[in-house]
Amino acid sequence: MGIPEKIKRIEEEMKKTQINKATEHHVGLLKAKLAKLRNEQDERREQGTGSGSSIGYDIKKSMDATVVLIGLPNVGKSTLLNIVGLLDSASSGSYQLLNQEMIGLKEKEKSKARKENIGFIFQNFNLIDELSVYDNIELPLIYNKVSSCDRKKKVEAIAEKLGISHRLKHYCQPAS
Repeated sequence: MGIPEKIKRIEEEMKKTQINKATEHHVGLLKAKLAKLRNEQDERREQGTGSGSSIGYDIKKSMDATVVLIGLPNVGKSTLLNIVGLLDSASSGSYQLLNQEMIGLKEKEKSKARKENIGFIFQNFNLIDELSVYDNIELPLIYNKVSSCDRKKKVEAIAEKLGISHRLKHYCQPAS
C-alpha cells in the first residue's frame, strides 16, 4: 500500500472516530501518523523534482489537542520549543500562529503574541512558592488584563485539564 492510500485510510478512520476523552489519545496517534506520512510524501516529491529534501518540523495543532515532542538528545527539541515560544528565531522556513506569520516579527510584536497566545510549563515548574496553585495559574491572566470572572473560569478549566483541581488552594512547595 502506497503513502496516498495510507493517508486516505487514516483520514477515513479519523472521520469515523468520535472525539472524546476515551478516544483523544488514539486520535492524537492518528494525527501524528498522518503528519509523518504527509512529510514523507512531500520529501519524496521534492526528491523527485531534484530540489533535494529538507530536514525540519511540521506541526499542526487544531482544537484542544496536546502535542508531545519526543526525540534523542541534541536533535533540536529545545530549539524548536524556543522558536514556537517566540524566544528564538528560525533561520529559515515559516511559522504561523493563528494564521499569522511569526518569522520576521519585531520583538515587541513577538512579545505581544507570546503574552496573548503562548503559555509555558517548565520542567522545573518555576512556580512562586508564596502563591497558591490557583494564584500561580491566575497570575499571567492578571498581566493580560483578563476580567476576574473570566480568570476564575480559565483557572478552573486549566486546573481540570491538568488534573489538579483538588490542589488549587495548596501552596506550590508541597504541591510539587
